[in-house]
Parts: sequence; structure tokens; C-alpha cells
Amino acid sequence: MLFVHGRPGVGKSSLAQELAHRLKTKYPHGQLYVNMGVAGGRRSERDILRVFLKELGWPEEELRDADAAHLGKVFRAATARRRLLVLLDAARDADQIEATLPGSDRCAVTVTSRANLGGTEHRARHLDTPSPSDAARIMRAYLTSDIELPGDVKVPSDELIAEAAELCGRQPIAMRAICDKARHTRGGLAQAVNELRGSEDWLSALTYGGRDVSARFATEYARVGRRAQEALQVLSLVKASSFVPWVLQPLLDIHLPEAANLMAALSEVGLLDDLESDPAGFPRYGFSPLIRLFAERELQKNLASDDAQAAPRREAGHRFRLATVKLAALIMAVTERDAALGNQPDVPERWVPAIHDWERRVARNASFWVAI
Repeated sequence: MLFVHGRPGVGKSSLAQELAHRLKTKYPHGQLYVNMGVAGGRRSERDILRVFLKELGWPEEELRDADAAHLGKVFRAATARRRLLVLLDAARDADQIEATLPGSDRCAVTVTSRANLGGTEHRARHLDTPSPSDAARIMRAYLTSDIELPGDVKVPSDELIAEAAELCGRQPIAMRAICDKARHTRGGLAQAVNELRGSEDWLSALTYGGRDVSARFATEYARVGRRAQEALQVLSLVKASSFVPWVLQPLLDIHLPEAANLMAALSEVGLLDDLESDPAGFPRYGFSPLIRLFAERELQKNLASDDAQAAPRREAGHRFRLATVKLAALIMAVTERDAALGNQPDVPERWVPAIHDWERRVARNASFWVAI
């Protein structure tokens, strides 16, 4: 089994489908594909198994009234002597996968998901955005394959392609949308990039021909629940390249355990990147550029509303600034014992990390914390 996980729109499905295409000759009994999500939700195991058994030639009347347990037995029996390649795309949880596995170890199974569902038993592959050079190669392939450019449109320069890739956050779905737009407009990539440079709604400008990166984010955003949505919104106020869970404490006026749980929930659906721990040993998270834009847009929509729930978010930035000053003073009390720190804001204890010796751990790695 191969598990591939990563944030929305990063190209997991395309990668898995390309792999399936290249392995086609090694699996003579064919390939089975199913999208395990539906309308942003979780597709039932019964529905998935019905799709597979129909593909294998089972008549509808034998499937109509059967439950998931019976269909699972039929599917495992039907695949016991076959050599199939099975692609479980956009899996939501381990139960979905377990219930829909084929009955032969001669079958290959690829699973794509936002969260890492491979656990410790399987080697899971995390798919991130491509490097700048790989992104440029991908864009050039999109731009020049299977189409004749209009006579007055030149092949874009390396510099323009590199700029376009960065404006797309090197997110494959966004790069494909911009390339499709460039291929079908007379101004080509230069015009598409010009529109991006001057756009007030960047995410909308990255949409074309049914490819909509913000729709991918919105699907997962709708799944996480209101409290995690609030967390994503206010995290866009933090302009550092990465952040620790406790930044949510003043932003949402909560304690550390809830802050840590909210960040973990956002990371599980790919709306936050789970980064390596920092030199002080604290877990870190970060935004992709486009998801940060999405979070900022959702925050602005909320702040413009008359919803009573919006009021605490209007004060989030102020609470965060007060907490930052307080935490800086506590760290300076360790690093500069004789410094005259002056008046410090009086903040609630719940805004301060409930972690033993956190000030000294930060102080020992001050250069890292200043850099971020």
C-alpha cells in the first residue's frame, strides 16, 4: 500500500493517477478508482463498494439491498485471485480504507488523503508544493503541450514563468488554472500574470475552467467546525512565517490545550502545515501563501458581518499584541536580568504558555525566535 497525503490542491490525485497510468501493464486485471468524499463529506463504505462491484461487472439487483458488511465480503471474494490496482482518492479516515481493501495481496492500493492516514505501519509520503525549478517545469509543460500558440504569442520567458509560479503559491491546481487561462487568451501568460498582479481578489483570479483552488480549501474549512474556523481566521493576523500553538491563546482567549487541539485539527485537513519542531522543542505550524489568503478573506467577511460572534475576533489583534509584549518581557527577564523593563501589560494567565520553563527554552534559542 502507498499512502500519499498533503494539503488541498497540492496534486495528490494527479500524482496517484499518473502513477496508476505508468503501472497499468503490471496489473492485467485492471484498475479501480473511487473518490471517497462526496460534497465535502465522507462517502459511505457501502457506496464505495457498490462502485467497485459495478466496475467488476456485478448486476445492480444483487447490490441494491446489501449492506456494507455483505458487500465487503463479496468484494474481497471477487478480488481474491485478481491482480488489480486500486486508487482510494481523498480518503477521510482509516475505517473507510479498511472496509474497502481488496482480498488479494497481489493487488496494489494507493490512498490519497489530506491527513496522514498511513500511521506507523506504512510508509506515508507527504506531498508538498514543488520546488521553484520543478514548478517552472510543470508550468512550461502545461503551457506548451497539445496546443498551438497563436502566431503573435511567444513562448513565455523563464522569468515570467517563474513569477507566475510564485504568484500561484506553486500550488499545482492554481498553476494549471493560470496556464489554462493563458492557453486560451490572446495575451497568453503575460496577460494572466498582469491580471494577478493587479487583482484585489487573488484567489478568484486563480480560478479558471472549473479549477478553483479556494473551493478545495472551502471544502475542508466547512468540515472542521466553527471553533476551528475561527482559529484559522485569526491565525492570519500572525505575520510570522511559522507559529507555535500558544499564539491562539490570546487570539481566541483560550487555554493551551484547546489551542493545541485546534491547530492539530486544522493540520489534519491540510489547512495548516505541520512543520518540524523548533530548536526549543516546541511544535510549529505554518500557512501556505494561498491558504493564508483564504483565511484572511474569511476573517474580513466575518468582521464585516453583524454576527455577535464577530465581536471577539475584532479584539483578537489587540489581545495578541498585549500578550506579545508580556511574553517578551518574561523572556527578557531571563536574558537581561538587570534590564529596566518598565510597565508591562496585565494579561490573564490563560494567555501565557502553561509550559514549565518555556521562557528559558526560548531564551536559549533567541536568534531563531527573533528571525521568525
